[in-house]
Amino acid sequence: MRDPWLRLATNEYTAVAALDAQLATPTYERSEHLVSAIADAAANVIYGARLAGRPAAFRHRRAWHYQAIALTYALEAYAAGLQGHAPSLAQAERITLTRLVRATVAIALIDLGRDHVGADR
Repeated sequence: MRDPWLRLATNEYTAVAALDAQLATPTYERSEHLVSAIADAAANVIYGARLAGRPAAFRHRRAWHYQAIALTYALEAYAAGLQGHAPSLAQAERITLTRLVRATVAIALIDLGRDHVGADR
C-alpha cells in the first residue's frame, strides 16, 4: 500500500513546487524549505492525532477518498488560476500542499506500523 501513496506524494510534491514557482509568495513561510514545511506539518498531524503509538488507527481507505475529492478542488482552482484569477493559484497550492502532508502522514504511518509489527515478534 505504501507505493501508491509514495507515487501520489511525489506527484503532489512536483505540483506544489511548480505552483510555488508561479506565485510571488508561497503558501508556506518563505524562509522555510518546502521539505521542512512538509515534515513539520506531517509530524504535527501524527502527534496531534496521537497516531504515533497506534499507526493502525489511520484510516487509509477514507484518506484515499478525501485525497480524490481535495485534488479535484485543487484542479478546479488551478484551472481558474490559469484563466487569470491569481488567488486561485494560491488556493490550488494550499490544497495540494495539505494533501501532500496527508500523503506523507500515510507513508510514515505505514512505516511505523511495519516497525510495530517487527517489534512485536
